[in-house]
Amino acid sequence: MESSGASRQQLDQARTNREAALSNYELAKMRLEYAEVRSPLSGRVLQRFFDVGNLAPTDQPLFIVGDDSALQVEVRVPEKYWNSFNGPDPVRVIMSYPPGDGTVKGTSDVRLVSPTISPQDRCFEVACDIPKELYPWPVGARIEVEFVLSEMTDTWSLPLRALSGDTVWK
Repeated sequence: MESSGASRQQLDQARTNREAALSNYELAKMRLEYAEVRSPLSGRVLQRFFDVGNLAPTDQPLFIVGDDSALQVEVRVPEKYWNSFNGPDPVRVIMSYPPGDGTVKGTSDVRLVSPTISPQDRCFEVACDIPKELYPWPVGARIEVEFVLSEMTDTWSLPLRALSGDTVWK
C-alpha cells in the first residue's frame, strides 16, 4: 500500500526552499529601495544627467533640482563695486522678468554678499531673495537685476553723454 504523505526529508527540503525564497524576496526588496532616488528637498528637476536604467555613479550628480519654495537670484558683480555693497548704505535691488521686457517688476534686499573675490573673473557673488510678486515663472529662468547703489531724491541730473560734449537738448 502506497502512502500519499511526504517524507520528513521532503518536508525539510520544502521548508528550506521556502526560507531561501523569503530571503531572496527580502534581498530584492532591499535592492529596490537602493534603486529609488529621493531628493533631499522638494522642487523641480532642472537638468537630468542620466536616463532611466543607467547605472548611477556615486561621484557624479544625477539631477539638478531647483528648490521652488524660496527662490533667490545669485549675481556676479565686478570687484570695483565691493565697497558699495559693504558700505553703510543699504543697496536696493530691482528685478524684472523677462529680461529686457520687464513686464513683472519687484524690489528686494541683498541677502548675502560673498566675503571673497574670485581670482579668475575678479567678481564677487551677491544673493537676493526673489519677492513673491515675481512668482510664478520657470525655476532656472533668467531675470534682469538692477542694483541701486546710491539714490538722490529731489535733484536734477544730466545724462552721462553731456560730459562728453554731445548735444543734450535739440
